[in-house]
Amino acid sequence: MTAIAAVVAIGIDRALSIPNVSLVFVVAVIVAGVSFGFAPSLCSTVLGALAYNFFLTEPRYTLVVDDPQISGRSACCFSSD
Repeated sequence: MTAIAAVVAIGIDRALSIPNVSLVFVVAVIVAGVSFGFAPSLCSTVLGALAYNFFLTEPRYTLVVDDPQISGRSACCFSSD
């Protein structure tokens, strides 16, 4: 599910200029949680945060974050589960 969310988010990011494309990953976490339970939703959260960082933040295709605001969002994402 997270891989599908990543493909959809990358497609949306290339086609449109939407600031909150990261919300696509929330759908994958909710579906994993409702369908499979806590552990798969936690795994989806971690994979989604890594995929968002790797594919959708500058500099792309690295796990380095230049923007401190994005680092804060990632920390909130990890602490919410």
